[in-house]
Amino acid sequence: MQTSLQDRLKAKNPNYNQLIAQGYPVDYILEQVNILGLEFKLNKNVLIPRPETEWLIQGLNEIFKGNSFEGLKIANQFLDNLKLRDNRRLLVDIGTGSGLIALGLSQNFEKVLATDKYLKALNVATENSRLNNITNIDFIQSDLLINPILREKLKSKHFVLIANLPYVPDSDLPLAEKNKISFEPKSAIYSGSDGLKHFKRIIKQIKKFELKPGLCIFELDPRNIQKAYNLGKKYFPKQIIINDYTDTPRFLFCTSI
Repeated sequence: MQTSLQDRLKAKNPNYNQLIAQGYPVDYILEQVNILGLEFKLNKNVLIPRPETEWLIQGLNEIFKGNSFEGLKIANQFLDNLKLRDNRRLLVDIGTGSGLIALGLSQNFEKVLATDKYLKALNVATENSRLNNITNIDFIQSDLLINPILREKLKSKHFVLIANLPYVPDSDLPLAEKNKISFEPKSAIYSGSDGLKHFKRIIKQIKKFELKPGLCIFELDPRNIQKAYNLGKKYFPKQIIINDYTDTPRFLFCTSI
């Protein structure tokens, strides 16, 4: 007999109704959620996975299998031009949080490197890899690409880099409760006055450290993705903006080769 959501919540915390009334996320109360057929443990140290990110992972999984995926046809052509179907040795997930992207795409790559600035977040992602018996992921603590151990692993290699970094402008902070994100880690959400503080840092680091990702995918705020595209012109020979399943500009695909 399947346990109801209410019973599961009550088993975790008898006062769950009060927590939910205060805006506390259901996923944090349950402490675990099934996404993409994988089990993810969650707590207040990591961002709750967003449906846009899940949709991107689903689409990339299909594309890497050689299938078409509605909504990512333009991206499919972009990837075909880069010949990534046959060159998927290494995936780098920057700002991994719960490990959603690293785990969700791990089947397509020989090796995955998943990084996060915060050790508590890395502990969650590491536990999730164990929970799902995924063994081809190494976890490295790093503020973006700063860690020299990480950079050494990327030196003189072509790789796929995906970064779902904080992208919300700081001016949205007063709206946290209204947007139902007040209990999630601010460090995983907000990124300076224009929401691009982290994006600007990582593209500068890619150039400074002379890294050559065959593909970069950035998830961004629709309000700042065009500005990110304009900034990226200085660093990437080719770029394309991809809409999400709501037909909203959400992802920036770039290549440095």
